[in-house]
Amino acid sequence: MNNIINIDSKLGDFHLKVKLQLIKGINCLFGPSGSGKTTIINCVAGLIKPEYAKIKINNVILNNTEENYFCPVHKRNIGYVFQDSRLFPHITVIKNLMYGENLYKGKEQNFKRNDIIDLLNLDGLVSRYPYNLSGGEKQRVAIGRALLSQPKLIIMDEPLASLDQEKKNELLNYILKVYENFSIPIIYVSHSSTETFLIGHKINFISEGKLIFQGK
Repeated sequence: MNNIINIDSKLGDFHLKVKLQLIKGINCLFGPSGSGKTTIINCVAGLIKPEYAKIKINNVILNNTEENYFCPVHKRNIGYVFQDSRLFPHITVIKNLMYGENLYKGKEQNFKRNDIIDLLNLDGLVSRYPYNLSGGEKQRVAIGRALLSQPKLIIMDEPLASLDQEKKNELLNYILKVYENFSIPIIYVSHSSTETFLIGHKINFISEGKLIFQGK
């Protein structure tokens, strides 16, 4: 698997210059707030168009500015779990999950709805609305919705930030179960050393827009 993220871009006064090699595992982007972690993942997801970039995931080019190529967001096959879950408040949990399914137009399904519901322990929540869920429950639904879009890569942007320590520990176990059951590459963003060293198969330390360390 050839996963390369090479970005050199100025965003106002901020200069992001990193070259990352992702492994098939949980890749943690770790560093202080404002270091460029979220900018990196937004470039990978296609939410930001960098000045210079070559991004290749699963041997598929997503961005190559030298050849003026930019893959549209909806064709990148990436599941994105945001810090605040971003569930649709007006529909039930099951319909939020089905929205993830509807994003996928292909035939092959690696992640089936009932398997995801079982894995993330969502069975008792499917008829509820997001306002009746705890923060941890919302994030489990958000992970399930992302998986049901059949992604080749999952991005998680500080998914535990709003949770108390007990809920953080619980959700970390679910994230590990997702990887152990499906072996899907994950980019996990955090400024918490505890989270990073508990689940990271590879750690990338980002500071002031640069890669300072990468390894185990």
